[in-house]
Amino acid sequence: DCGRCCNCAGDFRPRATNPQLVQKAAKFLKNRFVRIEPRKRFPYRFEDMIQIPEPFRYEAGYSLSIYGDAGWGRMVKEDKYERGHFRSELVAASKDLITDYWSPEPFPEIVVSVPSLRRPYLVSRFAEALAKEIGLSYIPDCVVKKKETHEQKAMKNSSMQFENVLSAFDVSLDLGGKRVLLVDDLVDSRWTFTVIAYLLKKKNAGAVYPFALSASWEGGYDDDES
Repeated sequence: DCGRCCNCAGDFRPRATNPQLVQKAAKFLKNRFVRIEPRKRFPYRFEDMIQIPEPFRYEAGYSLSIYGDAGWGRMVKEDKYERGHFRSELVAASKDLITDYWSPEPFPEIVVSVPSLRRPYLVSRFAEALAKEIGLSYIPDCVVKKKETHEQKAMKNSSMQFENVLSAFDVSLDLGGKRVLLVDDLVDSRWTFTVIAYLLKKKNAGAVYPFALSASWEGGYDDDES
């Protein structure tokens, strides 16, 4: 009546939805893959180096989702904190991303997972199921966690994030040149992938491809943004 707003107009919005549009929206939300670029520099001089030597970097990888988003990211959040395991739909979607969309070349030969002391079976069981789905061997306890770490999002800068994970992991096996799919549930600072890839390479791993169920950012990081 006032000519300025619609507060007195009642419920005038359409309620019907186009099923095809709903399907397109769902597909879009479940295909918001995030590219994980390798870090190229340490935050300070480490082992007398600033640049991470290229042979010791991981290859560019992918995350299935953005953490908590309306696609797979919401399932990841629910499964991690409420269900205590990652559902089979996430395994199947991850397999499709890796084999169809990403298809790294040359393809990984084995799967290893980032260990956790707080939830020791969460990622390892997912990685094992993913390896079986893809047709690769899962190597349990290849990466060992020696001490508890803080969540990377709680660290105030890149140096603190690096130091948080630097002495926390060890690699127990010689990889014999095998190419590795390195699996984690969440990627934030990328320092966990960076440090573990560095250790895997020191144990004669071939190419290391990081994969995470969710990333905490939308557009990915280039070079050495924190």
